[in-house]
Amino acid sequence: MKQHHELPLYCGEIYHIYNRTNNKEKMFLSEENMHYFLRRYTEYLSPFLDTYAYCLLPNHFHFLVKVKPMEELILISKEYEKIFKGRLVSEYFRRFFISYTKSFNEYSGRYGNLFQRPFKRKLVADNDYFCQSVFYINHNPRKHNLVDNYADYEWSSYYDLINGNSELLDTATVMEAFGGELFFLAYHQSDRHDISRYDMYLNNGDVMSKK
Repeated sequence: MKQHHELPLYCGEIYHIYNRTNNKEKMFLSEENMHYFLRRYTEYLSPFLDTYAYCLLPNHFHFLVKVKPMEELILISKEYEKIFKGRLVSEYFRRFFISYTKSFNEYSGRYGNLFQRPFKRKLVADNDYFCQSVFYINHNPRKHNLVDNYADYEWSSYYDLINGNSELLDTATVMEAFGGELFFLAYHQSDRHDISRYDMYLNNGDVMSKK
């Protein structure tokens, strides 16, 4: 079985994509860096992915995404072998990281690779894992003590999902998964969801128990 950082990104599947910088360096030095990161992500990845949640933190990031259907990908790319083998999206993530790193290095005066290789990814197997992933990603700023209240953090998808007017996010699919906005809000406000348990799932590659 492939390690979770080696999983192909197949058409129609949902993945939690995450990674951090080398040596825990900062990947953002200004708000403009963060805006630029999202713009570059949109440019490189949005043609191939539907995005459901995200969070940008000082030295790492999270995205919850679904690879678009094969019939859509073959209309925009002739790299058919990479599409069939689940390697096309990984290639465009690589190009995205290179693009951002080049600009960030010029901005900050640093040299070399910014991100760890390969980037991490986990298959999201069902609706329970989907909701847990959205919750985990939106709560990540509180987990890292960046804010007292996760809802106060500007660089996560939480308010974009509530407002429903994001050009980046597929808000309708997220709300449908939770059963509507009221259930989305209640789920996020609940203290019964164990973030540390989800961390173990990300770190050791095991499938989470539903119990």
